[in-house]
Amino acid sequence: MTPDDEADRHTPKLPCPRCGHLYSRVINSRGLSRDGAVRRRRVCSQCASRYSTAERVIAGSASEKSA
Repeated sequence: MTPDDEADRHTPKLPCPRCGHLYSRVINSRGLSRDGAVRRRRVCSQCASRYSTAERVIAGSASEKSA
């Protein structure tokens, strides 16, 4: 496990679409879009494939209730 993997171990895991590895590093992030999603550009810690994800808060989620 690399230091990047160690730092990312407490975040939700999204498998790499190329190799399925569960650890990635965020290399770019864009703020909220009109639909409320945060867009992140990631690089896989194993195969170095780059891919994008979109994260959105779901109304009534646990983190929203505690905020």
